[in-house]
Amino acid sequence: IAEPWLTTHIEDTAVQEHLPSLSCIFSDDDYSVPIENEAVFRERLQAFTITVQGKKHFTEDDGVMELPEALEEIRMMSDPSYS
Repeated sequence: IAEPWLTTHIEDTAVQEHLPSLSCIFSDDDYSVPIENEAVFRERLQAFTITVQGKKHFTEDDGVMELPEALEEIRMMSDPSYS
C-alpha cells in the first residue's frame, strides 16, 4: 500500500502550480510517516506544517477519532483573508 508514496517522484514545481497553498499535519510519533517528512514538505513544497504530539498515525486504531488541528486549518483556509 505504501509503495507508491515511497517510490513515486514528486515534481515540486508542478505541485506548487496546482496547490498555491498547502497545509500538512504530522504526528511526532507516527510509525508510518517519519517526522523527518515534515521538513521535506516544508522545504520542497513550501507547505505550512503543523506537528501534533502523540497522535501516532491519525487512525481509529491509534485512538484518534477527531483531529481538531485539521478542522481549525480548514476553517482558516475558508477565511477570505487567508493567504
